[in-house]
Amino acid sequence: MLGMIGSLSGASAAATLTYTTSWIGNTYGYGDGHWVPCDVRAIYVKPDGTVYSNAPWDESGAEISIFKDGVALGNAGHTHGWGNEGGDAITGNARYLYAAVRVGNEGGHLKLLDNWPDKGKVWYGVTRRAMDDVESGQSFQGGRGNFGSKVSRSFLAINEVADAPETVDVERPYVTGLTANNQELFVSNYLRNRIEVYDAETMQKKREWPLPHPQGLALAADGHSIWAIHETGINGGKSVDRYDGTGRHMQSLILPSGANPSAIVVDSNDRVLIADSGVSQQILVFTPGAGNKIVESTIGVKGGILADPRGMPGPMRFNGLSGIGVDAKNNLYVAENGAGLRPAAMTGTTLESYSPDGKRRWSVDGLLWVDGADVDRSDPETIYSNMQRFKMDYARPPGKEWRWDGTLTDRFKYPESLMLHRIANSAPMIRKLHGHSFLFTTDMYSHALGIYRFDARDGTIAIPSGMISRQTIPGDWPRFQPKNVGWLWRDADGNGAFGQNEYTADPDGVDVSSCAGWWVDSDGGIWEARGTSRIRYLPFQGLDSHGNPMYDLTQAKEFDLPRPFTQVNRVQYDVDTDTLYVAGYTTDAAYSKETWKEAGKVMARYDGWLRGGKKHRYNINLPWNVAAKPIQTIMSVYQEGDYIFAVEPVLARVHVYDSATGREIGLIVPGKEVGAASGWVDTTQGISAYRRPDGEYLIFVEEDARAKVLMYRWKP
Repeated sequence: MLGMIGSLSGASAAATLTYTTSWIGNTYGYGDGHWVPCDVRAIYVKPDGTVYSNAPWDESGAEISIFKDGVALGNAGHTHGWGNEGGDAITGNARYLYAAVRVGNEGGHLKLLDNWPDKGKVWYGVTRRAMDDVESGQSFQGGRGNFGSKVSRSFLAINEVADAPETVDVERPYVTGLTANNQELFVSNYLRNRIEVYDAETMQKKREWPLPHPQGLALAADGHSIWAIHETGINGGKSVDRYDGTGRHMQSLILPSGANPSAIVVDSNDRVLIADSGVSQQILVFTPGAGNKIVESTIGVKGGILADPRGMPGPMRFNGLSGIGVDAKNNLYVAENGAGLRPAAMTGTTLESYSPDGKRRWSVDGLLWVDGADVDRSDPETIYSNMQRFKMDYARPPGKEWRWDGTLTDRFKYPESLMLHRIANSAPMIRKLHGHSFLFTTDMYSHALGIYRFDARDGTIAIPSGMISRQTIPGDWPRFQPKNVGWLWRDADGNGAFGQNEYTADPDGVDVSSCAGWWVDSDGGIWEARGTSRIRYLPFQGLDSHGNPMYDLTQAKEFDLPRPFTQVNRVQYDVDTDTLYVAGYTTDAAYSKETWKEAGKVMARYDGWLRGGKKHRYNINLPWNVAAKPIQTIMSVYQEGDYIFAVEPVLARVHVYDSATGREIGLIVPGKEVGAASGWVDTTQGISAYRRPDGEYLIFVEEDARAKVLMYRWKP
């Protein structure tokens, strides 16, 4: 983008530099107004091949998205913000699209009678839209919701429960399955252990029948009976059964051992197709006919993306099957979210379509959310995010440089992986130590640092290797962690799981919960900015017998906050020059709780930090105007080569400084390639950079609004 973007209120007057805006991780960059959401839980496919997807959350409101022939067509809207969220199921008939959604009250601020739940309550139910205009709600008597004139009174409340964070999954009040014909809508009410049947026109309940924890539903070939996935109550098992419209049992499918059905559909040949999100990662095919049935055949590579070569994506290498559908020609459509039903962390979406002979027709991806990127300096064509690996071809046009080259997660072999729990979002740092590659990642607020190793036998999978936490992590993960204190964990037995005797409590004996920052230098040393406390440095002490990096909290080097700082929120150390870069607050540029997550108002450089001198070279007064619209602060900073890059949180505007002098030389903002737009930079360490051998800089910025990472390409 060769652009001159006008200055915002309170913004820096620095000139806009000459650069190109690109991105990684999403098929679409938003230059054309489209993107692929990152956590699709269900799909519905019309006979003509139009795909409607549903996700509980998409940062920019594409919970219900629409695709046709591999092209994004838009979204239904009115599923995000002001009390609205998406859900886990979707279906349709000739007139209507029905989608599971969640409706809240914005902490009690939405109060119109019958339109919103009472304060402290939340509704889970179904929104009804016109099939020929899915942005338009189709109202009915008793319908709730005043979410805008186009969708008023078009919401059916199924369950009202106490409001709780989405991570609290105890009650599971979600609508977990939907299917419909032109007369009736069938609803899986997981919480109430029943199937509910509603008139498709009036939306009045007609009947219900008990079924333990029902989930995915599909209309049978006769157009009246239904197939239902449900739990059995025995060792977490599931069953798939057919019922007539009144709940009379008609037929059962016999599932293979270990199967975990996550979605179901019936094709025009009356074959029942079941997405198995268990270890097989295949689609199970059952032939038509009466009586109980066994699997006739399967679709897809056994093991999916985790088959050899492990972690590598490709046709029929499914990765967490979450939805399936078919069109009138029996083309197959598959949604994958990396985990199947109700993942603990958003690991990305792939939507694919295959012809009846198994040839892939199209595929689109939305792989990143609240994520960063880092170049492997030992292999600059390889880039790591927190959960994915990409191969780059820098000669290709913007948005086309990247190719998805591997997943880093294996929830079957390494179910305790930090990536699948708390340490899923923020800054990846790939480092080469003693000839081996290691990935270091932080969580969104930099409370902890995760460490992963790689083994050729595990392909691209990142094996949990170590972790340092500032505090005890709430909940039942990780197992055996020390209480009320920070700690270090190392995988002493090499199994990638937390062991009871693998922890070391922080000798400080304190729980440091402040939000600050981490840095891993090129020698493997770990630097920790501890807010108003200190700066701590853990030297790398080699590898243990399992190839895990070793650190010793008792050998930490503690540094008082350097003048003029009263609080340090970010720190970065350059081994080659023995230089420490620090960002935070001073007496004259004081901390304010309203900007608790930011890097700070001041950045400084200190030379000779470890090897002598600690000479203060300069201060940079970072852009800061909380009265500006939008707010102008600095969320994250990063030094690379001859420059320092500092990013604002709202518009991903990057201020570029000369690292030798601290002088600001220019500004980088999102270009037309991404719609001149970005979501909020929401992580403490949401920017990174790499200087290529030809002098070009790649600057990566978190962009969770539309499931990607921005990549600015700038050659001074």
